[in-house]
Amino acid sequence: MGYQAPSQLSCEISLYIPTYFQNTTLIAHLNRKNIPYIVFSSEKHHPNSILFYRHTISSKVNSEEFLVNNKKVLAILLEGDFSDEKELLEDYLSIYYKNKIRVILVLQGLKEALETVQFTQRKGFTHETYAEWVAQMMIKGVDCIETENFRDTADYLERVINTLNNGPYRPLPTVFHLQSRKLSVNHNIPKSSALWASQLINIPGISESKAKSIIDMYPTLSSLMEAYENEEKSEAEKKLILAQIGERKEKKNSSKIYRFYTSKNPDEIL
Repeated sequence: MGYQAPSQLSCEISLYIPTYFQNTTLIAHLNRKNIPYIVFSSEKHHPNSILFYRHTISSKVNSEEFLVNNKKVLAILLEGDFSDEKELLEDYLSIYYKNKIRVILVLQGLKEALETVQFTQRKGFTHETYAEWVAQMMIKGVDCIETENFRDTADYLERVINTLNNGPYRPLPTVFHLQSRKLSVNHNIPKSSALWASQLINIPGISESKAKSIIDMYPTLSSLMEAYENEEKSEAEKKLILAQIGERKEKKNSSKIYRFYTSKNPDEIL
């Protein structure tokens, strides 16, 4: 077991596995999937812990809350009937809670173990007791994920890496960012058209005065849409409906507004 150089998963997230992690089967699956990991020496973590550590803070990530909540994410692999390990687990969970480390419990083979226990004399390991225990974990903010086998677990760990690497990032730029600009305090736009004007001024090239000119012509978005839906006008004519909104012809802005409100292509960057 050793360091695996990052491949196509090269990213902001490093996967750390303690030196005393003894699960060679899972390690083999990580190697097979080419998931990068680093072995580290620490006695601060649960023996079956896998740490997802964000070692850089991407400027692409749009949510500060996401960065804070996912600075460190710890997955703990629990196999089968782990009822004897619950007390030790609780001790580690209290440590992680104090250090604001997000915890995921990967419960591997739990369903099969619960079915098998029906034929034994163990009374503490039942569907009811573990459903209640899982509910308590969820209330504490611990995510509980069930997997069937090591391959399933490796697939889940890969999804965690991809999720932490890819989201939530800023969307592609568009010509319209709602509420990024607000109307001035002393605007002369009718109160009934204020929301409509707020949309318009967030389209690059549309100033408050131009928005006022549009509203004078079309007091509501619905009235503009009715003009766009007029079958007697050609598309070229519709694109120029708002060409007179400025001191000079505003053909480009008129066409831009037409595209924004009529485009049906979900992949078009407006």
